[in-house]
Amino acid sequence: MSEALDEAFLALQRAYLAEGPERLAEVREAAARFLAGEPEGASALRIRFHRLAGSGGSSGFPEISTVAREIERWMAEGLSADSERLTDAIGRLEAAFRLAGEEMNVPAPSREGFSWLALTVMSATPLREDVVRALRSAGYTVQIGSRHDDPGVVPVGAMPDLLVVAAEAGEGDPSAIASTWTSGAGRPGAVVLIETLRAVDRLRATAAGIDGTFPAESAARLLPSYARTLARVGPPPRDVLLIESDLGRADLTAVPLEEAGIRVARGHHGQAIVDLLDREVPDLLLLGRPLHDMAVPALTTQIRAEQRYSRLPIIVVGDGSESAHPHERAAADEVVPWPIDADRLLHSVVARAERGRRLRETDIRDPITGLLNRATVISELEHEVEHRRRFGGSSAFLCFDLPRLDALGAAVGAGGMDRVLRHVATVVRSNVRASDLICRSDHEFGLVLRGGTLEGAAVVAEKVRRVIDLQPLVLPSGDAIPVPIRVGFATYPASGPKAAAVVQKAERQMRGEPSGSP
Repeated sequence: MSEALDEAFLALQRAYLAEGPERLAEVREAAARFLAGEPEGASALRIRFHRLAGSGGSSGFPEISTVAREIERWMAEGLSADSERLTDAIGRLEAAFRLAGEEMNVPAPSREGFSWLALTVMSATPLREDVVRALRSAGYTVQIGSRHDDPGVVPVGAMPDLLVVAAEAGEGDPSAIASTWTSGAGRPGAVVLIETLRAVDRLRATAAGIDGTFPAESAARLLPSYARTLARVGPPPRDVLLIESDLGRADLTAVPLEEAGIRVARGHHGQAIVDLLDREVPDLLLLGRPLHDMAVPALTTQIRAEQRYSRLPIIVVGDGSESAHPHERAAADEVVPWPIDADRLLHSVVARAERGRRLRETDIRDPITGLLNRATVISELEHEVEHRRRFGGSSAFLCFDLPRLDALGAAVGAGGMDRVLRHVATVVRSNVRASDLICRSDHEFGLVLRGGTLEGAAVVAEKVRRVIDLQPLVLPSGDAIPVPIRVGFATYPASGPKAAAVVQKAERQMRGEPSGSP
């Protein structure tokens, strides 16, 4: 692996270990239900062990996987409840998590007792009252938080299982709030954003660590299903794309996912995937068999060749056993045998989609500001330019830098440069469209204005200059530190036939260099 991918995998390992106390608490709670003879106790416990068996191995902790798979197989044999064996297995899991944490210098705080905890960071509105009632109906204890809360002081083992964020007009960008909760060593089990003002761009949400988004008008209705799935299996993906040529099998595959609150979009032919993905990238791709027009290995290879889809999790639903499809197993992330085991399918979809989101988040996120990184935004600009070339229309790229960042950082004090960058990021993302993509690289920020015109880019450039000027960084002492910027912008197709030409013209204008027409 490259150095960047190695670091991304290490970050995932640390996050996995930090969540260990919560995963073990879930196992203990399910084991208690199983030993008490509850009807769904065995299924809940089997899912917990199955999840650890898969996630432990894929996260690089084979001992966790070995212990969990041993008990999963024992339960699959339908043997009677054995308190001693379960206690021993849970103890071995705790030891495996503890040893792995010691090796990676990740503390493993214990979580006393067990209850599902939701934290709402919302203004006191009727919507918040509806959300609180909805979460309580799903069996959660609900706490009321503030957008000024500091997640850094919350112990890793005390993080909420579910964080629900929303913002009213004038309260800033809610994705900025989410980002502060997902930037540290620990993070909530899932982060949900309620869209009270406008729909949030999918990439911006992923970079902020947001797992799900709900429109305000349907949040109270949809949240209980999401919260129950989170408690039972894990954070459900927002949407799954299912390609299955047999409509009957498609229904049987989609139903358990839709019942868990997952939106399932359907297609019938392999070639249609490219067009469907071009409109919106799902959290996971589910491929049925057979596909009339393309073999599964060839199709997955074609999809993974595209940078935008390289992290897209792919599960194949195959006939017979998993071992009957070695080519599909090599090409996809997992093969789920047919006929469908609903619990197994749901677990696999949730686990694979969650891991894919975390990897994607690491790939695209600027760790200092929680914005997108430059490589991601430039890639999206290239995609936007190609889209406009095929279908018509224009697009714009705007950039600005902080020429006095070093001096400003010194004036602010310890960590000053990072504080300045985060302040500017917060101001800008609260004052542009939700569909605009924002990145940061070193001293420079960039925005892709989808469908932007020359006139529109000029308006945005002036607005960015004005809001940063009007909102200086205020220090604890009360001193206000103004942040001067330089701005430039350019448009496709006026500035050139490719994204690189558009970026170059915008940056030359920003630096005050002659560049011809924008």
